[in-house]
Formats: sequence, C-alpha cells, structure tokens
Amino acid sequence: MTDFADKLFNFYTKYLQKPTMRFMPSQKMLRHAFQMTAQLNYRKLKGCKSDWMDLNGVKTLRIVPPSVTRRDANLLYIHGGGFTIGSPTTHRWMAARLAQIAGVPVFLPKYRLAPEHPFPAAHEDIETAFDALAQVGPVAIGGDSAGGQLSLSLMATGRMATCAVLLSPLARLRSLGSDRDLDFSRERLLPHNWVQRASDALQMDFDATDPHQNPLIADPATLPPILI
Repeated sequence: MTDFADKLFNFYTKYLQKPTMRFMPSQKMLRHAFQMTAQLNYRKLKGCKSDWMDLNGVKTLRIVPPSVTRRDANLLYIHGGGFTIGSPTTHRWMAARLAQIAGVPVFLPKYRLAPEHPFPAAHEDIETAFDALAQVGPVAIGGDSAGGQLSLSLMATGRMATCAVLLSPLARLRSLGSDRDLDFSRERLLPHNWVQRASDALQMDFDATDPHQNPLIADPATLPPILI
C-alpha cells in the first residue's frame, strides 16, 4: 500500500502539480488552487486535536497529538510554498503526523505571504511567533522548502532552538532564475520559471551578509542538532 501511495503521489506531482505551477502565471491563483487540492488530498489523522491561537499577533494553528510523550519542548513548524503559497491548513496533515511521531504539540504560524507582503514580512512573523513560544519553554523548529529557509534564519539570528528538522530546505535567498547552470530536469515538483516568479515576489536585493537572506553565514558551532 505504501509503494502504491508513493507512486500515486509521484505521478500527481510530476504530471499534474508541476505543469500547473509552470503554466499558471499568478501566484495568487496558484495559492487558491493549492489550498483546494490540499483539502482533497490530505486526510485528517484520528485523535489529533487542533485549534487556532495567537502568538503575539501571529495567527497560529496548534495541533496536539492524542498522546503527548515529551513535555520538554514544543515544535514550531513553518510551512513551505516559495513564500507565496501555502498555509497552516495545507500542511496540517504533515504537522499532525509529526506531532504523533514526536509526541509533542506542533504550532504552525500563518505568516504573511508575498507578493502582497514582500521580504522581510515572513521572517518578521516567524521571529515573533518563535519569541512568543519560547517564553513558554524550549522550542524545536522544523520546516519544508521556504519554511526550511525561515527555520535556518531563526537560528542564524541567534534564537536558541533545541533542535531542527528541515525537509528540502531552501538556504540562500538569491534569484535562482538567474542561475542558468542549474538543472531542473530531474526536479519532480518545481519548474524553473515558478522559482523565478517566487523569487521576484520577494522584491528584495540579495545581501549575502544578511542572516535572514543568507543564514549559511552562521557559525555551525552555535547551531543545535539539525536533521535534513
């Protein structure tokens, strides 16, 4: 059953999602389409409870597993989507799985998206949410794609997480569209032109000395354990 599900998912991403991302020019339209398909494709895990809360002004979805086995940390999970699409609800099934496996509550902040809110709006919201959660106790962080970049930038700005788990994380916020030598032929989901649109939506000039844009400048010795 797992092999079949993997094959079905791979078919869906390669032959449906990727062409849609390539030919739908509007990030706003793509955002709505992603929201609808996520509701159809992901199923709710039994036993998990969820509610909305406020973390210093950042609306956040909290998911609590049926059994909390670790009470020494909360997990702040940051959804991906190229800083332009995605939301806590598109990633709630993934977050619920993480909550069950780790035995901890998971918090998904609803950060502001580009192009309506260009750089550094998303980074500001994530820092606000992390700081609020850190007042309660230790915080582990996680994220996928752009959420991975936001996770790295949290650590690069000196915020102390207990650990981090990153799924296909973006690192440096440079314009990938200008890098003609990058090969997207084996990329299963992202077309090259969509990456360029997402980069343009941030409306920023890349500064390699800014930890928000280039968290790789952080001293590795200061970072917590990271699983990539």
